Amino acid sequence: MADNADKAKQGDTVKGFVAGAACTAVIASALWWWQAYPMQQQLTQVRDTTQGAATVWLASPVLKEYEQYLQQLLNAPPLQPLETGMQMMRTADTLWPESLQQQEASRMWSNTLRNRAQASPQMKGWQQARQNLRDFADLMMKKETEKQGFTLSYIKTVTWQAERLLNQETPLEYLLTQYQETRTQKQDTQALEKESNERLDGLLSRWLLLKNTGQDMATDNRTEPVHPTH
Repeated sequence: MADNADKAKQGDTVKGFVAGAACTAVIASALWWWQAYPMQQQLTQVRDTTQGAATVWLASPVLKEYEQYLQQLLNAPPLQPLETGMQMMRTADTLWPESLQQQEASRMWSNTLRNRAQASPQMKGWQQARQNLRDFADLMMKKETEKQGFTLSYIKTVTWQAERLLNQETPLEYLLTQYQETRTQKQDTQALEKESNERLDGLLSRWLLLKNTGQDMATDNRTEPVHPTH
């Protein structure tokens, strides 16, 4: 009888242990699901963006995904990081409208964006130089037809004006050409690299503001055409 009682007691102990282990496993699974599932959702959201997917790939490279993500980066719009920033700012304003921290961070971001856009030249001097040279070419044709000539003073004035206007601003594309030539000659490229980055930042910021607000924050370097006497 004693042996039977001991066996029954041992059976109850085993059953209790198994039940406890099962309960612990259920709780652990629930906790894992509660904590890990939102993380998986967040990871999926990150992968939905081109930059986010590439960042995740860099953290854990997979060969079969390499070509796909690389191609996505080529096709991604250059404004994507700044547009993400705009979306973050709208989200933060919705979630924490009264937060001073949110307001200050959003203000600093917006000011930086505007300052960059304002630093982007409108290239009006370049456009005016083109127009002046076109007008000069038309006038040359007219003078030739009428068998008339030009004074040296007029030609010098037109040439000086074109040079002055073209020297006001350097196109970003030509900055890159200068960078390439300077690097080929093994000279210091830091100044050109800094200027190119600043111009590119300004260009993208200006483009973003134009798309979202329709306002051009770029410096308006108005240049009135010079009408030389002849």
